[in-house]
Amino acid sequence: MKIIFLDVDGPLIPTRMHVEIAGLFKYDVKPNGYTRWDENAVAGLNRICIEEDAKIVINSCHNWTGAAIMAATAFENGFANVFHPSIMTRFPDDVDNRMHAITDWIERNVPMGQALNWIVIDDMPVCGDENKQVTINLKEGLTDEKLAEAQNKLRHHYSIEYREANTGPIGAR
Repeated sequence: MKIIFLDVDGPLIPTRMHVEIAGLFKYDVKPNGYTRWDENAVAGLNRICIEEDAKIVINSCHNWTGAAIMAATAFENGFANVFHPSIMTRFPDDVDNRMHAITDWIERNVPMGQALNWIVIDDMPVCGDENKQVTINLKEGLTDEKLAEAQNKLRHHYSIEYREANTGPIGAR
């Protein structure tokens, strides 16, 4: 299993896409009311997910809108069927930070003994492992260069993890 934990603000909505309304900078909204996401980022992520057999999980403050709204917004912005059935982490509601949200999601969604390769695409450091983190510029967003970095990390520079049962401290068995 390959998973891309994806932030929304920054990677999909870089600040260069914000519009000025009455002197304030806000999200650009489509006529149907959905937030506009960066078309290049969406197309690039669709391609990577298909080529690498990967799935996306949203790990963002936008999760507060709920899974149905996130899925509808993704569809309206051109995402193909590239999301994991459990489309988002519990961040920000039920966890302390984004990394905790990722480990919580893995514990709930990856079967025992299954191989897992994951990366994070975010505008801030999340996991502390440069082989798993793709940090983007909040203003520029998910550029072609950062999309290539993400695909390279999914394909080459990772360590496969196996979800194992916690059997307790050594000697306690």
